[in-house]
This record gives sequence, structure tokens and C-alpha cells, in this order.
Amino acid sequence: MATATATVGGPAFGVLTNLTQGWPPGARNQLADPGAAWSTAAFAAGAQIAVAYAVIGLPLRLIQS
Repeated sequence: MATATATVGGPAFGVLTNLTQGWPPGARNQLADPGAAWSTAAFAAGAQIAVAYAVIGLPLRLIQS
């Protein structure tokens, strides 16, 4: 699931940030800065993986121990 999300979501998010960089007027175009956008996307993906591990992986490890 995480690999599919990264494979599809990464390029789509990259294209979206590239297209929106010149769109907002003035200083607002910094909102579409790829560095900030990619950091947010990476944090969200990491949080999703951490939650999945906590919900599925950790209980399975405890049962196997």
C-alpha cells in the first residue's frame, strides 16, 4: 500500500507543486514551494506507515514473542 501510494502520489504531487508555483500572486507563490510541500508529504507518508505498524505490526510482534 505504501509503495503504491508513493509511486502514484509522488509524481502527481510533484506535478501539482510545479504547476502551482507561478500561479499565486506575489509572496503567496511561496506556499507552493516544493521543499515545504515535499516535507509535508513525506511527514504524512511516514505518519501513515507508523500508524499502520502500530495497528497491525506491533500486535503481531507481541503475539509472536
